[in-house]
Amino acid sequence: MNAMTIRPLLGRFLMPALFALGMSIASTDSLADENRIVDLYIVAGQSNAVGADSDPATLESDVNDSDVLFWWKCGDPPADDHDSSSGDAWLTLMPQHLGDPITPKNHKTRQYGNFMFTAGGFGPEIGLARQLMSDHGDRPHRFPAIAVLKVAFSGTSVENDWSPAQAEQPGNCLGALIEQFGRAKQEAEKLGLTLRPRAMLWIQGESDSAPDRAANYVARLTATIQAIRTTVDQPDLAVRLAVNTKFGPENPEAMEAIVAAQKTVANQIGHCQYVDTSSATIANNAHYDSAGSLLVGEMMADSLRELSQPSVASESTNPAKRWKVLVAGGHPDDPETGCGGTIAKYVAQGHDVSMLYLTTGEAGIDGVSHDKASEIRRQEATRAAVLLGAKPIFFGQIDGESTINGEAYERMRDVVSALAPDVIFTHWPIDTHRDHRHCTMLVYDAWLRGGSNAALYYYEVMTGSQTQTFLPTDFVDISDTLKTKHQACFVHQSQHIERDYPGDHGLMEKFRGKQTSAITAEAFMRQTPGPDRRLPDVQ
Repeated sequence: MNAMTIRPLLGRFLMPALFALGMSIASTDSLADENRIVDLYIVAGQSNAVGADSDPATLESDVNDSDVLFWWKCGDPPADDHDSSSGDAWLTLMPQHLGDPITPKNHKTRQYGNFMFTAGGFGPEIGLARQLMSDHGDRPHRFPAIAVLKVAFSGTSVENDWSPAQAEQPGNCLGALIEQFGRAKQEAEKLGLTLRPRAMLWIQGESDSAPDRAANYVARLTATIQAIRTTVDQPDLAVRLAVNTKFGPENPEAMEAIVAAQKTVANQIGHCQYVDTSSATIANNAHYDSAGSLLVGEMMADSLRELSQPSVASESTNPAKRWKVLVAGGHPDDPETGCGGTIAKYVAQGHDVSMLYLTTGEAGIDGVSHDKASEIRRQEATRAAVLLGAKPIFFGQIDGESTINGEAYERMRDVVSALAPDVIFTHWPIDTHRDHRHCTMLVYDAWLRGGSNAALYYYEVMTGSQTQTFLPTDFVDISDTLKTKHQACFVHQSQHIERDYPGDHGLMEKFRGKQTSAITAEAFMRQTPGPDRRLPDVQ
């Protein structure tokens, strides 16, 4: 059993409330080795599961999206490298990019461009996850709260594309779902997570509405569902079925037959339910529009409330006073290297931590395009966030080109206001990197505008080469969370972390430890004047 220890510099300050978590806590050294269970929701089907006509520009931001792990592969059949995907990695909930669709579009060969909009699109997974998080309320949880796996392809049928008999054929959609589930599960396990498949949303049927296919839809859909249940090793996996009932209005009897078939399947196989989405708005005769896609997801989430266990697992550690902590940094790896040990302590004691990245480090990989570097570093940041248990938030500015203006100030105020932190960490503003300085000015302004109600602390990164004139007021003994911090930092492989960490951050940890009679420590400067120091009431 270890306790967080901090010592004020030269005794000039009382022990800050932020860090005086002085009661004993369990070591978090084994964080990455824990068998943490996370509920998994699967979204599958054809174009209305893809969200082919949903416009990402219409989607309002939601800070809770950062609580959700997201893995996807979707677009046009067959399943191939032209699809939109998360790059065989877990990210956080977001609209999906366009991918690399085959051009020109050709409906005869089912090449629809992956999405209608060049910015990509989104499907019911957004409404589903947001509704689940809303139902969860403000109960404490460690990141991630839930996980979503989406595998969907437009214009596909259960007769051919999702047939278990053809699953091993190249490009088969069911085969792709099986493969993606395996990869997602394996990657989660590397991060100390065990996925618990909780429910599948099946949104499909339009391509099976032709009379020659509809007659066999019940048997074929049943076989597909059973194959998926077998794949995820959940014979009683909850399944929700839906179809765009307004598809092909020139032949309403065809869709009535599909609806009837889905209801029959729901009645026959158990733990399955048909969800009527006829109230969802549509973009055209084939697809839901943006609002319709969101509503379908919300209706699916509503239908899952009957499940006996909570859909978002709460952490067992629940202090009498749970703090919300925000750690802001210019790039992926700044919060982790600057105060990863402190973050690990907060999470271990049941407090909620968010890590905000001003940029995604687009310019941080030599010889790699900004888009590709952003993808790599976002993946690394998400892995680090899982290991620490702190949700990642990407502010969206560009590495090396960050700006401070009225719009940026307003956006940062909105983000900080939505998070409502009790404690804020950000860079010490005297720093050689522009992005670090800009991050702090935006956060500091949000702190001021919010009434200066949160305790504000500054941290250091690579003192001497980046952070300048840093004179700590407070120290945190991170000896018992050093392993967890290192695990989170060392996933940033694109940053030559093994080469640079020992001579920069490693030396800082040891030096700060010597200043406070600890093996290793992290150092901070407290903003004054500010609110009274606050001590979390740790049990």
